[in-house]
Amino acid sequence: MNPKHIKELLHETPFVSFSLVLATGKVFHVTNPDVLNVTLQGHVIHEDATGPTTYINPLLISEMVRPAQTAGA
Repeated sequence: MNPKHIKELLHETPFVSFSLVLATGKVFHVTNPDVLNVTLQGHVIHEDATGPTTYINPLLISEMVRPAQTAGA
């Protein structure tokens, strides 16, 4: 996945949570824009209170998943 696309997702207004799924099956939940950072060089860094800071290789991101919208939303 292109880091530029991830950065665009982080700056959407209003912000909509999403998850990044790696080719290994590991999933990173992005519940607010503060838990993910995309550097100018395209490095993706995930950091939240539930686990360690993780540097994600963008080439390993196989998909981006948004939560299903509920009926009436």
